[in-house]
Amino acid sequence: MAINEIKNIPYSGEYEQTFLGAQLVDDRVNETLNLLDVDDFYFEQHQVIFRAMKLLYMAKNPIDIVSVFDAIPQKQRNKVGGISYIAKLAASVPNTANTEYYAKRIKEMGLCRKGIKMADRMREVLENGQLDEAREIAAKAAMLAAPDTEKAFSDLFDEQEFERLASRRIWESDHLPTFTEYLPITLGEVDVIAGRTSTGKTQIALNLALDFLKQGAKVGYLSLEMVKSQMLRRLIAYYNNQELYSVDLRNRETQKKAKEILKKPELKNFRFRDDLMDINDMIAWTLITKPDILILDYMQLIEDKFAGKDEYTRLTNVADKIRKYLSRVTAVILMSQMNRKDAGRDDLSKINGTGRIEHVATGIIFIERAIDDPKVIRYRILKNQSNGRLTDWSELQLQKNGELTEDVPII
Repeated sequence: MAINEIKNIPYSGEYEQTFLGAQLVDDRVNETLNLLDVDDFYFEQHQVIFRAMKLLYMAKNPIDIVSVFDAIPQKQRNKVGGISYIAKLAASVPNTANTEYYAKRIKEMGLCRKGIKMADRMREVLENGQLDEAREIAAKAAMLAAPDTEKAFSDLFDEQEFERLASRRIWESDHLPTFTEYLPITLGEVDVIAGRTSTGKTQIALNLALDFLKQGAKVGYLSLEMVKSQMLRRLIAYYNNQELYSVDLRNRETQKKAKEILKKPELKNFRFRDDLMDINDMIAWTLITKPDILILDYMQLIEDKFAGKDEYTRLTNVADKIRKYLSRVTAVILMSQMNRKDAGRDDLSKINGTGRIEHVATGIIFIERAIDDPKVIRYRILKNQSNGRLTDWSELQLQKNGELTEDVPII
């Protein structure tokens, strides 16, 4: 099909031809083959030629007119117009100086075409009332703008990237300064707070959230076990310095206090949901809400409609999606239940039942209640890819309103 016969589809036959021709006449640009994938090319004949070039490059064989034609399977040679079309590509290259630019534009137009297909599919599933599948498509579409090219490590850090790193916010807690000094909360990282039931995971997460809110952060809290009224009770206890058990939401005076608390400026940046159970819905919500910090409470209850029923596979998919999608747009604090086996062991095997979370997490913190004092929560950092600092057991003092304070950590 001639180029001019197709309208409203982003592509450039000239860019594709010039990029492929450059590979034939200048082996110094062959590494730019790594910047593209087969489906980035619009024309099928260019897809076939690119695939042959990529195979030659990976095998460290020369790329020229004859070698490329020989690398194309016999049954596909007619699709490319024979060896004469490959020779035409080589002859049409003015110079190879802009080959990387052509690769970038080909990639961008390929992503636009993928977006158009997603939009067509989105309309189709929405017309059929398939909202869950539409959310999955939306989450994938949101990642089209993510960098997708392969570069040498030395090329990953330009001035813009260094500027981004210099301006990246690290969130620290006023109440738990040593905790967040050892494991700073920042964009792109996934920190797991792991412990058995009722050991204080939620209390630590809530303390961190309230401190970050007071510093101007936008905090998203997705709870799978605590409903909004339970969260409100915790906030009332916290701000009014009273025991949680004494907070009765049926009491009119308590409701009056609640209304005053909800007027606090920092809570305008607090986003709480207790009705999202599926990781794909969580991704879509996060991409729309864009919190600075996202708290997921807790991992084992998160579903994945696309992962099947096997628990390990489901949790592995959940962990991978948290890393692939969520950590690119927010700092993630993830609560996880500990394995009930090997209760006396103090190592990462306690969370081996959670899919790949041990591997995708930036930091892993173990939490437990002190046996002799329920007002003491002990924590230990056992994985820390952020700055490498690990700890022995340290203590946090739990106040009557749920507020936590630190003792000097045991290093």
